[in-house]
Amino acid sequence: MAIKQDQEKENWQFEGYVIDYKKDMQGGHQYLMAWGVEAASMNNHTVDQILKTADPDAMWISIPEATAKNIQLGDKIKVKTTGTINDSFPSQAAAERVEVDKSVKKLNIS
Repeated sequence: MAIKQDQEKENWQFEGYVIDYKKDMQGGHQYLMAWGVEAASMNNHTVDQILKTADPDAMWISIPEATAKNIQLGDKIKVKTTGTINDSFPSQAAAERVEVDKSVKKLNIS
């Protein structure tokens, strides 16, 4: 499952890999995730290469401080969003819940 929508609550769930990180102007944590591409196709590639392959399946996710400390580049994560999704590329959304899938090998992002 890469994308799933809860029609009743209007929340979306995404599953993909963390390929970049930045702090926003308010000091919050934002992680860029990509999905819809085989992990082997993303491993040892740059963020730009991954984005070209994943287009349009990438999103900047705003993540609360308490959750952000557990997330690292290359992790496979499951995200449940809250509120609207900005449909730019990469799209943008706020996370309601994030889970790191520790059973999957991390990607090496160049």
